[in-house]
Order: sequence, then structure tokens, then C-alpha cells
Amino acid sequence: MFAGSRLITSFSKAGFLPKNLSSTNPVHKTPRSSLIFLFSFSIIGVLLGDGLLEPLMNMGGTAFLIAWFFVSLSSVRLRQKHPNLKRPYQAPGGIYMGYIATVFSVFLLSLIIIPGTPISLQGVEYVLFIAWILIGLVAYIMLHNKDIELEKINDNKGA
Repeated sequence: MFAGSRLITSFSKAGFLPKNLSSTNPVHKTPRSSLIFLFSFSIIGVLLGDGLLEPLMNMGGTAFLIAWFFVSLSSVRLRQKHPNLKRPYQAPGGIYMGYIATVFSVFLLSLIIIPGTPISLQGVEYVLFIAWILIGLVAYIMLHNKDIELEKINDNKGA
């Protein structure tokens, strides 16, 4: 919930989500609007029961693995293209840890996506997964040329 609220705030500040989701607490820099949004969404999900909650939780795990894949892949590419870039955080193992994380995330994603494995998605989860991919593609097509104001986002490091 806390990581998700920061992501929503960043996407909102970049213009990919409504601007009202980007407000933060002026003192503590906590993402107030996105936390309230996620809290409300979570309460509604709990009230809808296991029938809907379980597939959404499994999709959340799948989304986490996809994000992990892209972060680890980006880490590897950044270290390849800019090896002397100043990095405030040094991952143990350097670029090799990035390779390990990328391969491991691909392995786990394969187990989730390929039917019949012990942790594969089930029925409605595949429908949700395909719908999620299609929504993402539509959003990408609509927004991929949009200028992202990274400087403005990075100026609010606590936000």
C-alpha cells in the first residue's frame, strides 16, 4: 500500500493519472491523496470477498514480478551504458546481482504465466491478466509521446 501510493503519486505528478492524486502532506511529504485512494480501494476489495480478492491478490503478485523484472533489467542496462555514473546505493554483487534478479524474475514469471505449473494463474486470473495487458497497451499508445517532467518529480524527493 505504501509503495503503491508513492507510485500513484509519481504517475499523477507526471500527468499519467489525475492531478488530485499527487497531493502530499506539506510537513511529512506523505502521499495523502493516493493513500486515501488505495485505502478506499482496499476496503471495497475486502467487502467484495475471496471470490474477487484472491484473483486480484494473485494479479498483484504478478504485477510485482513484472516490475521486479523491469527494475532489474533497467539496473543492468544502466550499469552497462553508464558504468561510471554516481550511485547513492550500491547493490551487493553489482551488475551480477542485476543479472541474477533478471533471470530469477523471468523464471518466476514463466511459472506464473505457463498453465499447469504449481503457481500458475487460474481461469479468471488469465482473463484479468490479458485485460490488464490490453489496458496497459492502450495507455502506452495514448501516452508514450507525452513528456514526463522528471525534474519536477525528482525535486520532491520525499514525495
